[in-house]
Amino acid sequence: MRVLYDGVVFQNAYQRGVQRVFRELLPRLASGGVEPVLVLADTARAELPAHPGVRVVGPPLKAAGLLPRKLRRSVRASASRPRLRRLADSCDLFHSTYFTLPPRPMKTVLHVHDMIVERYAEYFSDRKAGEEIARKRRAIEAADWFITISDATARELEHFYPNARGRITTVHLGKEHLSVRRADSAERPPGTGDRPAVRYALFVGDRALYKNFATVLDAMDCEQWPGQVALVVVGAPFRGGEQFRVERLASPPRNRTITLAGRVDDAELGRLYTNAACVIVPSRCEGFGFPVLEGQAAGAPVVCSDIPVFREVCDGDSALFFPWHDPAALARAVGAALEPARRSALVSAAEVNLQRFGWDKCAAEVRAVYERLIGA
Repeated sequence: MRVLYDGVVFQNAYQRGVQRVFRELLPRLASGGVEPVLVLADTARAELPAHPGVRVVGPPLKAAGLLPRKLRRSVRASASRPRLRRLADSCDLFHSTYFTLPPRPMKTVLHVHDMIVERYAEYFSDRKAGEEIARKRRAIEAADWFITISDATARELEHFYPNARGRITTVHLGKEHLSVRRADSAERPPGTGDRPAVRYALFVGDRALYKNFATVLDAMDCEQWPGQVALVVVGAPFRGGEQFRVERLASPPRNRTITLAGRVDDAELGRLYTNAACVIVPSRCEGFGFPVLEGQAAGAPVVCSDIPVFREVCDGDSALFFPWHDPAALARAVGAALEPARRSALVSAAEVNLQRFGWDKCAAEVRAVYERLIGA
């Protein structure tokens, strides 16, 4: 079974979660009898799947790399279409990593990661929302089958595109991609020099819009925030307004410690998870939420917003939930996560919850979708 994949998600530096999905998925599919053909229309800006069974076809017209970025993309996109059609002739189906049209009429699987732009268009500029929705609509109308990463995303897809009903398979993601070691004690956050080690809450990922990072800062401004707990942030540099708030929180009377770890590699990310007093995931909406599983896999209590997808991913009592708009409730939840008995119960429940997730399981379920579609 040969499957053609577009490489669009690997051609940018910001779709890190989606890149992770296909970087973990394609090698496992290759080991399971699928022949993945990953085609790049432009230069890769992210780590590609590493497996000898994954065929990676690089961008056309290498000399186009000397052109300005927008012109280079246009030239290479035009040159890649005939090549894609030729490759498609030898493939059994097309799997779009991110709302890309098939190169020719053929069986098509579309991975749907979220419907956030449709649900919360006000978070985006009119132009970006319009372009993204139009692109997704075309890809959804052209697809034969859909893979969603959560039941919550499947319901959203059915809400906006009722014709998709009956053609959706939910395939949950895995959790083994970070190297973590369980630890009972927390190390000092990076950059604290010779100061005594402190416990820290960890925030990982983008912070803008629906990620709701402002509520974390609001929580640290509350009296309910446990004073001995710092915050470590993994991600892009603080913007002007964020930096102002961070400096204000560091001053009396709050005296909060907030450390920006920046963008880190997987080894450092695993260390930060392992040594966190808790992991905060405050999103207003998500398609899945990698930091939830990553934190649980590292043995860190997870404090997350009470939204449907997190109730789905954190089955039972494996996380502490708070209303996404309530900073005081978040501060109280962080305090509760520090209590030894509560922490122990959360970690034990998380170990049970994690048994539902795995990349091998994910790959097997995706392959089953392929076999069903080809058989049909």
